[in-house]
Amino acid sequence: MISGSFKDVIQHFLANPDLIAFFLFFVGATIGLWVYPGKQVWLGFFVLILIFGLIQGKITIVGFSCIALFAMIVYGYYHWLKRPTYRLIGGILLFIISIGFYAHQIDGFVNPILIPAVKLSADSFIYRSFLNFDKTLAGLCFMGLGLHLARSSKDWRNAFFASIIPTFLTGALLASFALSFHYVSWDPKLPGITAVWMISNFLFVAVAEEALFRGFLQTELQKIIGGKAAKFWGLLIASLLFGLLHYKGGAFYITFATIAGLGYGSVYIITNRIEAAIITHFLVNALHFFLFSYPALAR
Repeated sequence: MISGSFKDVIQHFLANPDLIAFFLFFVGATIGLWVYPGKQVWLGFFVLILIFGLIQGKITIVGFSCIALFAMIVYGYYHWLKRPTYRLIGGILLFIISIGFYAHQIDGFVNPILIPAVKLSADSFIYRSFLNFDKTLAGLCFMGLGLHLARSSKDWRNAFFASIIPTFLTGALLASFALSFHYVSWDPKLPGITAVWMISNFLFVAVAEEALFRGFLQTELQKIIGGKAAKFWGLLIASLLFGLLHYKGGAFYITFATIAGLGYGSVYIITNRIEAAIITHFLVNALHFFLFSYPALAR
């Protein structure tokens, strides 16, 4: 299937009705994090995803056990560990396990195709998107069990306006870098898969990745390092590790992602809001999607 039509994506969903259910469950879990604070609505959807995943064969007993154990570790880290030494050891362990989920190296998850093969630009690689159970469930654990989230529409508005300038600066820098090395070309468009892409990119990319790299890693590094330079080193190390997570794209993509991470991490430092980092991440991705060849030039 090679096209950018909304019809093709809908046909893919209709051919896989369980995919519609999973998609809606993840939407519900993410919305529940902010809309119903303190009522653990997100957790209900989280459990529903695990149970339905087992029934549908998308999550095995091994995967179920791994993510359940991970959730307990996240909760224990944020609510039980107090001594600096224990938190350091726990933080290292938590990060190592997290990378396993985010790099899809932990068995037990069958990540289905969300957006089938589409060609969004005449000279670009074929693009497809997956519903990443492993990475997204891990991100939900951080968001729901450990991080401080916005509790009002005002907080969200402030986060959005705070992200506008960082989005422009980060997007401009990345665009200049990518165009200079012929990684992308100028290609304004409005693909038929736009609606599905926007929801999936926000849920399965921006929220999931910011939860780990800014919400957990950058924050905890700042606490461990301490002193006046803590924010700088926390930002730098988290951004470098974020770049390395994109190793499958090669050296250029690692550099590209590292620069992006510096932008997302900077807005997180300025606002102290994970929502601002999420919005910036999503908007930068959207600029790439709408204005340039996506995901990259085939040549």
